[in-house]
Amino acid sequence: MTVPNPRTPSSESSATAAGPAGLSGEELLQAVVDGRIAAPPISTTLGFSLTAVRPGHAAVAGETGPHLGNINGTVHGGYLATLMDSVLGASVLTLLPPGAGISTVQLNVNFVRPVPIGLGPLHCSAHVVHLGRTLATAQAQLVGMDGGRLHAHATATVAISPPDLRTEC
Repeated sequence: MTVPNPRTPSSESSATAAGPAGLSGEELLQAVVDGRIAAPPISTTLGFSLTAVRPGHAAVAGETGPHLGNINGTVHGGYLATLMDSVLGASVLTLLPPGAGISTVQLNVNFVRPVPIGLGPLHCSAHVVHLGRTLATAQAQLVGMDGGRLHAHATATVAISPPDLRTEC
């Protein structure tokens, strides 16, 4: 007998990469925040959620449960990097027109202090520093909601795919 994994998204919970036709990046992400569009499978699987968007800015909340732990008893750095990569990309997407896409081409993460298992929710926010025609840069900070202590910060360079250059897979 196979036991279903509650963290594995079903096909009906997965949004398409481009989202519904005609929505700008900000509109698409706001629909995710509002629950009108399903969150991407990565956030369902890893247990984080988009909590706020506005032009050039985005925020996510993440877990710190034992399923995210490493051998040292702290939250795995790869999970924290994924939170920051997701929010950095979302901050750029808020500034893009309908059908445009993004892809991280460089991610730099600085871990300031470990995140203990069970710390409580994490808050990660990002803002766009530069938006060009084909590349954007953004910065993020990851803090504990237990007093706002900084645990990590990151920068990203994000490639922008205009709507007319995107291809469906």
